[in-house]
Amino acid sequence: MTFVTAFDLDLTLIDSRPAIIHSLRAVAESVGEPVVPGRFEAGVRGRLETTLSEWYPGHDADALGDVYRSVYSREAMRLVTLLPGAADALEAARSFGRVLVITGKYEPTARLHLEQLHCAVDGVVGWRHGPAKTNTMLELGVDVYVGDQIEDVRAALAANVVAVAVATGLDDRFALAASGADHVLDSLAEFAGLLPRLVASRA
Repeated sequence: MTFVTAFDLDLTLIDSRPAIIHSLRAVAESVGEPVVPGRFEAGVRGRLETTLSEWYPGHDADALGDVYRSVYSREAMRLVTLLPGAADALEAARSFGRVLVITGKYEPTARLHLEQLHCAVDGVVGWRHGPAKTNTMLELGVDVYVGDQIEDVRAALAANVVAVAVATGLDDRFALAASGADHVLDSLAEFAGLLPRLVASRA
């Protein structure tokens, strides 16, 4: 049976903070809201449109989502970089089997990021949050899921998948450990060394 490693994208494989902040600022400006310094540094949890509907009640959240994605793809893509250890983590995962990306990000944008950053994977599934992410792991036979948020850990555990958390995103290592993650890493630089143990544990 082929071993399958899946990764989240934002703040797991890529540092998209500058692009996210730039695009959120553009959304605020589009509705005439003042841009408060530091407001967007925490990024977005969950579905983008849900967050935008909470931030800007009375506005069409779907339309604001379109503004965000338009600015992101047109202006912000160039601001995104690979996180430390990401390239080596992907290479290590590929040496043991299939490599997937399962992300809450808009799928065409996720694919563009991977292409522009020269990250070869076997499949990309976008716009997956919570139970939808769990269901996708089950459907694709994922063995290990790597993500940066408590929600990633919960989704993996619900799918009986080894949950590897990296403290490079919105949740620190203490919160990730408390959520039940099987392994918590400071960065993906530690993943290649851990992976053989994970493969053996699923044999």
